[in-house]
Amino acid sequence: YIRSDFLTLTRYASGTSSNDVIDYARQFLGTRYVYGGASPSGFDCSGFTMYVYNQFGVSLPHTATGQWQSGLGTRVYDIWSLQPGDLVFFCEPGRNNGKACSHAGLYAGNGQIIHSSSSRSGGVIMSDLTSGYYNTYFVGGIHL
Repeated sequence: YIRSDFLTLTRYASGTSSNDVIDYARQFLGTRYVYGGASPSGFDCSGFTMYVYNQFGVSLPHTATGQWQSGLGTRVYDIWSLQPGDLVFFCEPGRNNGKACSHAGLYAGNGQIIHSSSSRSGGVIMSDLTSGYYNTYFVGGIHL
């Protein structure tokens, strides 16, 4: 947990759209995965979402669970209600005893997410939210 007086809660800079967020995030496709990374030289999952949103004046914590529990935006629990630019969160029950989010990314639209993955094909990649790991372990999203 983090004390609320250590957080800066802001909104998008005026004139920014969710498509601007996704367009900005796409430029990092192929950037390598680095545990704890939060810069274009390497990202972990929450470092990627934190970095992207910081460019639009939104301050996020550097953990998937911290972002999910931040109190920002509106929570979305149905995959089909997500909008481009929404944060998305996943929890694999075998990790963190099912009590914390194990992964974060950005919904890019059309059932796709952009995220920094530690998998073999890792780094910043696009993945299908509607099948496999991401569909199975989807916790919810946050619309900012």
